[in-house]
Amino acid sequence: MSEEKKNKSYNIMRHEGIDDMDYVSELELDPRVAYTPEINDAIIQSIATENYAFYIAEGKSPEEARELTDKMIAYAKANVAEALPNLERKGY
Repeated sequence: MSEEKKNKSYNIMRHEGIDDMDYVSELELDPRVAYTPEINDAIIQSIATENYAFYIAEGKSPEEARELTDKMIAYAKANVAEALPNLERKGY
């Protein structure tokens, strides 16, 4: 008998018990990014798209909305880059 192997989540909140498929479901991501390192970029892009639409709805110009969105993307990517090595060291 073979034992079913649990998929490894790669999202930066996995240490809190959040599975990649939780993000796929919540953010309507392509399921193919689940259990791959690409999950974090997909999460960031999904949120960036929502934020851009929000900024436009709030009356920001497309240029202002893009600048704010780009700043959020840079911050999020830096956060992921910092978190991933720490999670790996701790065995997540």
